[in-house]
Amino acid sequence: MELITRLQNILLSPKTEWQTIKREALTIAQIYGKYLFFFAALPSAGYLLGFLGGPNFVGGLRLAIISYVIWLLTFNFSAAIIERLAPAFASTSNANYAFKLVSFSVLPMLAAGVLMFIPNLGLILSVIGLAYSAYVCYIGLPIMLQTPSEKLIPFTAAVLVTVLVIYFGLLFVLGVVFGAKFWQFPGA
Repeated sequence: MELITRLQNILLSPKTEWQTIKREALTIAQIYGKYLFFFAALPSAGYLLGFLGGPNFVGGLRLAIISYVIWLLTFNFSAAIIERLAPAFASTSNANYAFKLVSFSVLPMLAAGVLMFIPNLGLILSVIGLAYSAYVCYIGLPIMLQTPSEKLIPFTAAVLVTVLVIYFGLLFVLGVVFGAKFWQFPGA
């Protein structure tokens, strides 16, 4: 299955996989269709599993749907900002490559998110997924956006902060709009 192969390769051999990703002639719509609609659902599924059988399952379902939609929006918004930030880090500004960078860098974090239903351990594994996503981004920046070595750490940090700020900003806004308690964790 192509999804599992892509995840396995980005986790185990990110440098080689970034070269493959760069050569692939995938549009943004194709990346959504082949990868992101599935991978963006993983944290939502993990979150929802924590609410199964509990008294607040409907609230958990609402939060899972909101989180899924937010991840799908986060890819586009983050890539647009990263594309515009690229010249400040002596990198190439390219919308497609910026989108690929954001989309495939967060795969470890999204995959770890499926374990959010496990009390305490799920959160720890999600943080580990976040750290590994930062590493994958660090490896991908010179390949995708030709980022020079002296700019890798600050640009990696900028990518990570951009993705997280957009995700949590959208989570807050949509949580308020739809009356979801975005701070609520399974079992709370």
